[in-house]
Amino acid sequence: MTRVIWNKSTKYAYIFCEWKTEESYFNQLSRILNIRWVTVKTIDLEWWTKIMNNPELIKKKIISTVKHNNPKLKWLVPKIFIVFDLDIFIDKVKLDNTLNILKDYKLIVSNETFEYWILSHFKKYNLWKWKYNYLIELKSFLPWLPNMPDLKTYKMTWRNNFEWMTSDNIKNAIKNINEINKLSKWNLKDRDPYSNVNEIIDFLLL
Repeated sequence: MTRVIWNKSTKYAYIFCEWKTEESYFNQLSRILNIRWVTVKTIDLEWWTKIMNNPELIKKKIISTVKHNNPKLKWLVPKIFIVFDLDIFIDKVKLDNTLNILKDYKLIVSNETFEYWILSHFKKYNLWKWKYNYLIELKSFLPWLPNMPDLKTYKMTWRNNFEWMTSDNIKNAIKNINEINKLSKWNLKDRDPYSNVNEIIDFLLL
């Protein structure tokens, strides 16, 4: 999925996301931060190839999307964020290949999944875990989430309830992630916990 954000007077940016969860989060984020100059447009990228399988195609489609949707903004260079999780990569070779092909863009990743970033809104979590464990941790803070392993219901619930997102929780996530990232080598093999979603927030607030 894709969101395009632009400040008509100074800057604009695209946020390309693989999943609805991330798209819903960033939509809610702009509301919570009360960024009134932000305009949001969603573009259906549902049929794009997974980023690990064909990053070349992703790059071409990004270029095409930006060109097609901003014909009147050619004098501005957009900030392009690509949001994806590291759990989709089965080996480090594919990860390195993706990073190299998409090196011209700002890559926003979470190890292992986006849920790690969400968990950081509530606590500093410095141990790498499988996605299932993050979901269990989250349920202790968000008891209204369905029980595992009903993942499909969980995802649908997740996308429609962001009442827990507050300015304080967002600030807490940034603080926790910054502290964790100082210790992280961001290495897929070592499985260090890591997220840099906070860089999107920094951009929106500047």
